[in-house]
Amino acid sequence: MGSASQRVPTTAIGRFEMHTTKRIALILALALLSGCPGNVANGVTVGAVTLNPTSAALSCGTTTATFTASQVNFSGPFTAVSADTTQDTVAAGPGTNQFTVTDANVGSSGSVSITVTGAGGQTAVFTANNTACVCMRHHDTWNGHSKR
Repeated sequence: MGSASQRVPTTAIGRFEMHTTKRIALILALALLSGCPGNVANGVTVGAVTLNPTSAALSCGTTTATFTASQVNFSGPFTAVSADTTQDTVAAGPGTNQFTVTDANVGSSGSVSITVTGAGGQTAVFTANNTACVCMRHHDTWNGHSKR
């Protein structure tokens, strides 16, 4: 066995010093980790996801809308998901970081949220405001006459 100076301390003070050193190291590690913001991707701090525009009105004459997503310090792909695909669908394109929203049910009104996700779990919401199309036969509106 080695000399007494090379052995692990067996006194209460020696054990306390060892446990205190481990606790300090753990506290320092946790403090460093807690300082990391939630919007870090690959070691780079990224900004919030920005949409342009943030909403559009879809109706009989306008059944599609296009918007662009961007994010500071991020040039990778974004994802977009419709909260209600029976009302509005979303697809990538026509350009880079652009999305096209299509009114899938022109006979229905209401707003649908499209959630766009970028780096670091950052999200933004595009709102599609749908107005229902109502088709009327032209002859039913002539001079206010209708069949009785």
